[in-house]
Amino acid sequence: MSRSAHSHVPDDTPNEADILKTNVTSTSTIHFNNLNIRIRSNKTEPIDQGRVITEVAFLEIVEKLMTLPQTLSTKELMRLPYIADSPADGRTVFLSPFFDEKQRKFRLPIILEDKIVFVKAEPVQACYYAINKLDHSDLFLKLIDYTARYFSFDSVLRTLFGIIRDISNCSVIVERYFLYLDIFRKKKDVLIANFVSVDLEFLFGNIRSSYDSLQYLISTIWQIEKKKQIRSKFSDMIKHDGDYLARKYDLPTSLIDCYQKSKDFFDKIKKIRDDIHHLSINTDSVFCLKDGFALQKDSSPKDPITKNFDIWSPEKTKKNGLVSVLALYTYLTKSFLNDTESFSESIKESISKTPMISPNYKLFLRGPYLKHLADSDRYLKEHWIN
Repeated sequence: MSRSAHSHVPDDTPNEADILKTNVTSTSTIHFNNLNIRIRSNKTEPIDQGRVITEVAFLEIVEKLMTLPQTLSTKELMRLPYIADSPADGRTVFLSPFFDEKQRKFRLPIILEDKIVFVKAEPVQACYYAINKLDHSDLFLKLIDYTARYFSFDSVLRTLFGIIRDISNCSVIVERYFLYLDIFRKKKDVLIANFVSVDLEFLFGNIRSSYDSLQYLISTIWQIEKKKQIRSKFSDMIKHDGDYLARKYDLPTSLIDCYQKSKDFFDKIKKIRDDIHHLSINTDSVFCLKDGFALQKDSSPKDPITKNFDIWSPEKTKKNGLVSVLALYTYLTKSFLNDTESFSESIKESISKTPMISPNYKLFLRGPYLKHLADSDRYLKEHWIN
C-alpha cells in the first residue's frame, strides 16, 4: 500500500504503509498497491463468501495488509475484472476500487489470507478502475492511466504518487480561492488577500517541482524499458536543442518535440519560483473584488507575474488593469496537465512492446476538489465569479 490509505472511519486510521509484495504460484512476483485510497462505506457491508465487514474489522484488515505478506494464486488474481493477465516482469497490480458493471456499484478488492474479497465502497479520494468516467469531476489523465497499465514498476509509482499529490494540491488551491472569496464577500476584510498571495507563491513552486517529478518518472521508465539513462531534471533536458537530445540520448522525435514545446512555459515558471524564493519578489499586490481576486497587469514597474503571461483579454481586464487570479491559477495548472498528456502519449508510443495489464478498464482520478480542474475551460473563459 501507499501513503494515506484512509477510509471514513475513526481518526486512528493508519497513515503509512509499505507496498505489498505478494507471491503468486508462478515464478513471477505481483506487487499490490492501493494508490492513496479514501473511501466512503456503510458501517456494515456484505462482501462475497457470505462475510460481513465492519469499520473496525476493515481497519484491522488494512493494518494486517500493511504488515503481513500474503500468498495469492494467479487464478485468484484473475478474479479482478480489470486484470487481463498477471504481469511477470515486476510490475504492480493496483488493488484500487473498480466499478462493477454488472451490479452498477463500486467494489474495493482486499486480500484476506489467500483470497480476494470485495468490499462495497465508493471512492471519495482515490484512483478507480472503470470502463468509462463516472462523474464530470473525475479526471482521466494519460500520465496516471498509462503508468498504471503499462509502466507500473515500484520505482515509477513512487514518483507517480507525488505527482498525483501535486495535482490534488492544485485543485485545493482553487477550492481555497472560493473559500477566501466567500469570506471576503461576507466580512469585507481585504486582509484575506494575504492568503491568496501565499497560495500564489505555493502554486508556482508546486508546478515547478511537478516538472522535475515528471522528468524523474520519464527517466526511470526509460532506464527500465530502454536500458538507457537520461537526465533526471527537467531543466537539464530543455536547455539542449533537439539535435543534441537525439544524438546524446537517442530520443524519438515525438519526445524531443515535447521538451521543446514545454520549454518556454517551464522557464517562466522556474524563474518566477526562483525569484520568489531567492530574490523575494513582491507577490503581495493582490486586490479583493466582489467577483474575485486580482493582480494589476498594467502597473509600473510591471508586475513580476502578470508580465510573463498573455492570458487576460481586454474584455476580461478590469479598470486599472486588474486581471483575474483565478484565470492564472487555471492556466498554470492546465498547462502542466497538457504537457503531461503529451509526454505520456510519446512515452507510450516509444515503448509499445510493453503489454497492458488492464486493456479494457481505464484508471480515473477522483477527489473532492478536482471539479475545479474539470471546470478549467469555464474558468478560463469567464475569469470572474458573479
